[in-house]
Amino acid sequence: MSQMIFLFIILGTALGALTYFLVRTLYVPRQLDSLSKALEQGQTQQVIRKAKKLLKNNARDVDAHHLLAQAYEQENKHELALMELKIINRIGNFTPLCPEIPFRRRLAELHSKFNHHDEALTEYMLLIDKDPGNAENHFRAGEFFELRDMRDKALLYYRKAVELDGRHSESHLKLGILLVKSDRPLAAREELEICLKKDPDNNRAHFYLGRLLKSMNDYPGALRSLDKARKDPAYKVRALIEIGMT
Repeated sequence: MSQMIFLFIILGTALGALTYFLVRTLYVPRQLDSLSKALEQGQTQQVIRKAKKLLKNNARDVDAHHLLAQAYEQENKHELALMELKIINRIGNFTPLCPEIPFRRRLAELHSKFNHHDEALTEYMLLIDKDPGNAENHFRAGEFFELRDMRDKALLYYRKAVELDGRHSESHLKLGILLVKSDRPLAAREELEICLKKDPDNNRAHFYLGRLLKSMNDYPGALRSLDKARKDPAYKVRALIEIGMT
């Protein structure tokens, strides 16, 4: 009798394991595929409800957390989305549905949105390690080093960004502004002029170039740049003041 009971326990355990395996390998992937399609159609409430249900059964389901984060973002619930991405980061597993590089980029952007500068910089440094040929990663790292007032580090990463992508006009602009602050006018002028070749309508570059040319006694050049900068409401008053001084 005891042998029969033991046999039933073994069979029951095996059946339970088989059922779990079938659910994990057949049912859950189909559910995730269905939720991905629902997300593409903007059915965010359905995705949120079903993703939460999946997570009740497996709190470490990276794909369910990822879909839930995307649904929250579509609903502009960025804080909730960030919470889900932070859970994925703690789990540390990545899948075809949640690949690491796009995941880290989105995590960095959300940290930046909430002014979590240290966390955002950490993510961009990881991105540089995993995707070193992407100029934007270096540019963003440079911005966060600049926020820390680490100019030399910022210059290093901005230079790497333009080395990887010479068309990255914002890196040329940031380089130019930092070089102005570092009292290197000739190098600053070169970077600002390169920026404007790539992006002729960059009024911030026109403003800083105008101020720089004024300091170098190139008054006609300064007036041309400042006149373009004043057309931007964000720079109009400051540009007019500089024009008056010129």
